Amino acid sequence: MAVLDPAAIALLVKMCAPPGISARLIDAIARVETGGDPTLPPNSNRDGTDDHGLMRINTINLGWTGLTPQSAKNSCNSVSAASKILIRDAGGIEPLKDAVVERLAEAIRRYNGAQGDVYLRKVGGKLIGIPAQPPIPTPSPPSSIEDAPEASEIDFH
Repeated sequence: MAVLDPAAIALLVKMCAPPGISARLIDAIARVETGGDPTLPPNSNRDGTDDHGLMRINTINLGWTGLTPQSAKNSCNSVSAASKILIRDAGGIEPLKDAVVERLAEAIRRYNGAQGDVYLRKVGGKLIGIPAQPPIPTPSPPSSIEDAPEASEIDFH
């Protein structure tokens, strides 16, 4: 068993994912999917598909992410494909910067597909338990829609 620690996954994210993808998010998904072990064999699903590699890329997503079952075994390829899936499901990279919680949560729910909220709780639990980056302050909700700031007024950094 060759478990990758959070620092190794953070390095993979830096080298293999688009800038801005949360290393903590990728690490949390990897922990839920494979325990961080990129050497696990493919996982067969009830719907006849298989999940491959560190990030458990489903056969449905292999083609459009540029992978094959063999190339998905490469952890860099797996992280890159996972990033593409999350960007697609979140509607862009901005939600994956830990700033737009609802869209991020939706991308995580859809990443696994079948388990939705159960999967979100699993990944969320792993994400919360990873002491890697300082928490991003969460602004208080506005008291009315008129008080809500425009998206361009919010500093997500």
